[in-house]
Amino acid sequence: MRVDFERFEDYWDTETEGNVSEIVLTPIAENASRVAALLSGGVDFIDAVPPNDLDRVREADGVNLIEIDGTRIIGFQMNEERVEAFQDPRVRQAVDLAINQEGIADRLMRGFANPAGQFSPEGYSGHNPDLTPRYDVERAKELMAEAGYEDGFTVEMIAPNNRYVNDAQIAQAVANMLAQINIDVELRTMPLAQYWPEYDTRESDMAMIGWHADTEDSANFFQYLSLLHR
Repeated sequence: MRVDFERFEDYWDTETEGNVSEIVLTPIAENASRVAALLSGGVDFIDAVPPNDLDRVREADGVNLIEIDGTRIIGFQMNEERVEAFQDPRVRQAVDLAINQEGIADRLMRGFANPAGQFSPEGYSGHNPDLTPRYDVERAKELMAEAGYEDGFTVEMIAPNNRYVNDAQIAQAVANMLAQINIDVELRTMPLAQYWPEYDTRESDMAMIGWHADTEDSANFFQYLSLLHR
């Protein structure tokens, strides 16, 4: 369903006239179709260029690619009520240390993502530049052994496959990384319409969640993500 906007001639601000008389917003859900419409001249601009098409768009004649850092954080919640091992902080720390965020940002996101070591993105009040991502598989294995889980365990993870950029691929990468510390992940990915009901009822051991602070404030992350954990 498209939405048409026409210029309102009686708008109160007569000093700011602008140069647009009509805007037509047309939703194009498929990445390939959206990029094709831009490159063919079918639309004047698009939002959310997929990472795989960035070079193609950047090199196209007559097309400008504008890059703006986002502040959405992608994470994985561990359900301590379903998995006793997650109640041990050493296990949770081991999970954190086993995930190679820089590898995900570099390979899956083609450099268009920033590894996050905290809830507060750079530029937000409360951001601590000393808090950086940690990746240490050997230390993660040591922590698993200290907690009594050297042989590991099995968990079920759910993730959407049409909500965040490369969400299913990121979830699969995380599952592969956790296998290095003997956590066997049974991953299920699904469309968002199916995902939210399962997520809301906490029907899995681990779940992907993305969050952007509508207020551009660090407190928004801590307030709502802490509520989501309950």
